[in-house]
Amino acid sequence: MEVNFQICPEDAVNGVRKEAQLTDMICPYCSKRFLPSEVDFRLERPVDEDTPQREQSDEPAEGFVNRKSSGPRNRKKTGYVQDEKLYQYYKNYLMYSDEEAAGNANQLPFVQVDLMSPDIRYDVEKYNRFGYVVEIQYKGQTLNQRLCPHCHNTVVPNAGKYDMLMISMIGDTNSGKSVYLTVLEEVLKKDPHFQGNLSFMGTDEEKALYMSSLKKLFKEKKTLSATQRTKIPPMPFLYTYEMPGASERIYKLIVFCDIAGEDCRQDRTMKQNGFHLAASDGFLFLIDVTQFPGVAYSIEEGGDADVMHQTDIFEAINRFLIANSFDNKTNIPAAVVLSKCDVLQQVGRVSGMPEYCEVLNDARGNDIQGNELHPGYINQEELNRLNQVIPAMSSDLGESDLSRNVRDNFSTYGYFVSSALGKSPKAVQVEENGVVSIENQVKGQIQPYRVAEPFYWLLAKANGIPYHYREVLENNKGKREVIELYYFENEKASLASRVDGARRSRGINLNGFLNKWKIVEQTAI
Repeated sequence: MEVNFQICPEDAVNGVRKEAQLTDMICPYCSKRFLPSEVDFRLERPVDEDTPQREQSDEPAEGFVNRKSSGPRNRKKTGYVQDEKLYQYYKNYLMYSDEEAAGNANQLPFVQVDLMSPDIRYDVEKYNRFGYVVEIQYKGQTLNQRLCPHCHNTVVPNAGKYDMLMISMIGDTNSGKSVYLTVLEEVLKKDPHFQGNLSFMGTDEEKALYMSSLKKLFKEKKTLSATQRTKIPPMPFLYTYEMPGASERIYKLIVFCDIAGEDCRQDRTMKQNGFHLAASDGFLFLIDVTQFPGVAYSIEEGGDADVMHQTDIFEAINRFLIANSFDNKTNIPAAVVLSKCDVLQQVGRVSGMPEYCEVLNDARGNDIQGNELHPGYINQEELNRLNQVIPAMSSDLGESDLSRNVRDNFSTYGYFVSSALGKSPKAVQVEENGVVSIENQVKGQIQPYRVAEPFYWLLAKANGIPYHYREVLENNKGKREVIELYYFENEKASLASRVDGARRSRGINLNGFLNKWKIVEQTAI
């Protein structure tokens, strides 16, 4: 986050400097960062320059600045034109042909923000609140479609108002990425132990599509279809988190970027649709556990499993993102999630290995739903357990290359298990308007397993969720003191000094002779 000084024209007249705190924005299309004051705006309709400015505009909205144009009238009528920045995006990023790029870049003109221009009006109250304009009035039009200044794709809604994180979802076809993301929002809303929440923040059209997906899954009990090989729009959510024992709240705009499974395995399509990977704040890998040989054999009575595609994804990521780096690893945190893990219960029964069932439960084994033990902070002890159990279990199930691929490609990673549905959907015949089709439907209630856990971990790595330190001290007279601290990822280096300061404030000296203290309990989770 940077502090920038913006001068509002009205303040400039009076010699007053306005200080505003601006948050970096990131474009999920071209992956470049910029300030919200640098965006351009797209016209909503052609501008008839023959109409005088005063005739085009309605009466100024309350709070808007309006400067009347005194320049000559221009009788040229403006229509659709080729947006050169958008053209270069389609040409160089998505590798479209000249004709395809030109067709997609044929747009209404854009307006660069010049607050001193007599043609631009803006809401002073919103400008003072955010430090930048969120919409402008230009020649009779209210413009709120903000554009990335580098590629002229539409900016994610609400970008600039909150710290922004971009999480890339990666996985082979049918690994369950779409279902996972849909279920995640619902799980967070119902988590009694964690004061966090996700709210979808897309456009009206995107929200309507998203809500239809929710209805299809939770009302009609039909699973979402596999993502097709097209450029998938980013999915923005506003994340709100309430600090334990305090009224302070953390807000982050989280953008999930998805790639179709087939595109994860080929260099060309990776470059086309995975350009955001290098700019991500975290990776969410979904690995389909039903494709492990040991699992496929148990649930399909000896059926063959195709595990090569999942290995191909790691190799493509390495070639695209890591191969030319200094240490051949990326520092972007990677949550490696074994999805569809409800089948492990059946595998455990068939193979006589009850530990495959137990991995779904928490460390204490007291929750048959497998809900995570993260009561307002990250439980590092439980995550350490998963990091030990899952690689060994994966190897036992025939996927011995998983831990090697993860270790060779990522310097920071965590292993997780999840099942977004809690059960396997069944294929049923559906007839509609005389047409018979096959749909996957879920019987009974959806019962998610450990869906939120990898998301919590990625947020913790991005300073969105704290860790918890607790110690109990006792002196030689039997007196006890408890010290509890919350700290974020970027505060780990200073934790020891904070703990020392807390001890000194209570008169505790671990090296003293009189009333000597010792630590009898200590947890950093």
